[in-house]
Amino acid sequence: MRIENKVYRTIWFEDNLVKIIDQTKLPFKFIIKDLKTVKDAIDSIKAMEGRGAPLIGATAAYGLVLSIIEKNDFSFLKKSSEELIASR
Repeated sequence: MRIENKVYRTIWFEDNLVKIIDQTKLPFKFIIKDLKTVKDAIDSIKAMEGRGAPLIGATAAYGLVLSIIEKNDFSFLKKSSEELIASR
């Protein structure tokens, strides 16, 4: 997507954050939302801020990355994955 001559993806990873274009605001507002924790990713999926199966899957995958950054622990990763699966 090109906005004011800048190319954007719908989701990307930058500075240990996941950034998404909040699709619930389109077409009237263009808002980039930062997902800082796995909970943010879960909430984003539940709120349908990213729409379409591929984008929901990418948000969940990035949610796992955020989980590892947040707490590098296998049991937390497993719990996070279960919550991400249940979010949609």
